[in-house]
Amino acid sequence: MRRTISLAVLLLLDIPVAAQARFEIGALLTGLNLNSIQGEYPAGIGGRFGYNFTDFLTVETEVNYFPQNPAGNFGETQALWGIKAGHRFGRLGLFGKARPGLVHFGGDFYRTYNYANPTKFAFDLGFVLEGYFGSHGIFRFDVSDVVIPFGNTPVYSGTLQPRYPGISHNPQFSVGIGIRF
Repeated sequence: MRRTISLAVLLLLDIPVAAQARFEIGALLTGLNLNSIQGEYPAGIGGRFGYNFTDFLTVETEVNYFPQNPAGNFGETQALWGIKAGHRFGRLGLFGKARPGLVHFGGDFYRTYNYANPTKFAFDLGFVLEGYFGSHGIFRFDVSDVVIPFGNTPVYSGTLQPRYPGISHNPQFSVGIGIRF
């Protein structure tokens, strides 16, 4: 609780920054549409860290976890790293992002019925809208397509009917807050 209050106070401070803020750290809520793979729409939590080379170019990494539900579905973990490039317009920023990474399908159901490697390559391509408050605060909204190639590997979902997603396109939406320092 103290950490939450401390973070909120830090975000609301309007202290002038002497130099360009180079680092970003944040927390997020996210939803990933895995309907074409498993018939699921898991929601998760995550964290993000970035380094701003300029106002226009950031290298960042993000890790998300989608908790397993009582039926044994979900349990995915996602790790992405790459670039965010765009422009800041005063208190708003609009960026594109391209981030390769990995998705690990870790739910009990997936592990029981799918014998292929549960860790798959992923590529996240999308857009970011940021709002800036105070001198350090960030509010961020992401929309992207997470591409996961499965090839000819069948994936068994809750119906035990095989799906052949091939190269699956999975919409993902995230909203989060962060600080720049």
